[in-house]
Amino acid sequence: DDLPYVATDSMDVWFRVNANRLIQYNTFNPATQVLMVKGGTWPDSWGDLTWNTATPTKVLAPETPSQNTGQFVYPAEYFWSGRVRIPVDSVTVGQNIEYKFIIADAADPTANVTWEDLPGGVNRILTVLPDKADQTLYWHFWNNSPPDIAAGQDTVTVKFVADLTRAISENGYTPGDTVLANFG
Repeated sequence: DDLPYVATDSMDVWFRVNANRLIQYNTFNPATQVLMVKGGTWPDSWGDLTWNTATPTKVLAPETPSQNTGQFVYPAEYFWSGRVRIPVDSVTVGQNIEYKFIIADAADPTANVTWEDLPGGVNRILTVLPDKADQTLYWHFWNNSPPDIAAGQDTVTVKFVADLTRAISENGYTPGDTVLANFG
């Protein structure tokens, strides 16, 4: 097993969030802020997971690039992840556990908390697996918002030139007609 953590006797859950858009628009500063995961069943906590903002729970860490030579290299600088331990006796198989990602001050993770604001005000959900097995959750973009690919790009002017001599001579085009150019 190539786990990014040492397994425990708890139900270990690996959370991942992509902060690309947050960093792109300077709404998250890794030098002064942290990404965390909060959740559970209010007001209780489940091991490392709680909704209580006065209790700092799991601070996610920036991922490091893979050292696999020749493999696909993903943009690790935008991924933050961490393991949360949930006591197996506190959950049942098939149970849904709600959670959200938050941003907080690095110096005081209980201060200046910004909650993820998912469409419809819903929470994310993880489902307890059979045998309460450990699991790695599929990563999500913060607020389900992918980065703006065109942000910061230059404007490009494209000029199309067409020789319509033959079309005019064969009465297939009259000056003033519309010419469509397909590209891509």
